[in-house]
Amino acid sequence: MKIPEISFEGRSAFIVTKPLQLMIAGSIIDQLGIKDNVDILLTDDFSGSRAAFERYKATNNAAPWGEMKFFDCKSAAFRHIQKQKNYKQILVDSDVGARNALQLARLLISYKKVRIFAYEEGIGTYRSDLYASTKKFILDRFGVGTCFGGSAMTSGIFVHEPERYKEATKSKARMVCGIRKSLGEFILHNMEFLSYLFGFSGIPHSGNNDYCLLYLTNYSFDQKIISQFRNNGKDFFVKPHPHIKNINPTALGVDADALLPAVTPAEIIIKFLRDRYEKVTVYHHGSSAAYYMSDSDVKFILL
Repeated sequence: MKIPEISFEGRSAFIVTKPLQLMIAGSIIDQLGIKDNVDILLTDDFSGSRAAFERYKATNNAAPWGEMKFFDCKSAAFRHIQKQKNYKQILVDSDVGARNALQLARLLISYKKVRIFAYEEGIGTYRSDLYASTKKFILDRFGVGTCFGGSAMTSGIFVHEPERYKEATKSKARMVCGIRKSLGEFILHNMEFLSYLFGFSGIPHSGNNDYCLLYLTNYSFDQKIISQFRNNGKDFFVKPHPHIKNINPTALGVDADALLPAVTPAEIIIKFLRDRYEKVTVYHHGSSAAYYMSDSDVKFILL
């Protein structure tokens, strides 16, 4: 399958609602060479989002991916776009479902000429089972997206694996654009800035270079997993899901040093641990990190 090349004209906007999306948006901006003509619309939907925004703004002209604006929620970011009316391309984290369809419809009413794209936001982008068959049939008939990139109101989607996306989703996306650089490559080339942006200053070293365990939580903590591994003699770390905002390490029964920042993408932490330890095992509940870091010497165990 031939992957189309695409260029952007005029100003673009990316809606970003989680740390992973910020990295993928940065990769697309790099690829298209549009950093001088783009706004990143960051929403307060994850732990540490405002602090990440403040760190990004503090870099002034050194910020690598254009201007960044901060909003309390995704709806506020959409209202900003409707009010501005100066964007030629709008990239959204999702075009799936009736609520997103309503937001996209409002944008198309506000703008006489605009292209709307979805962009990869995790492993869910490659799923085709987001809706049961009957509901999927009804939504499809009305042009509502039932998979990422499948809305009748979007011009296409940016993904890392276009052929896999087309095969997995059977999507009717009008244009499937490839993201050339893998997420691992992007992190490798931007590790210093990403660590600064997400407030990651490393992990205290216990002196054990052999083996460590990392638990990536879901939207809540599995206390059984924490109890099972915290006293097994190996270095053990807990990385909360980015949407968990209030965390008490004492209540969890883990040392403060073992509780890693929720805002820091798991992929960055895994790369750091992989460089420090001879063996790293990651326990997760279906994290996208298992997909993005699958080429590393890390063992992933699905809980």
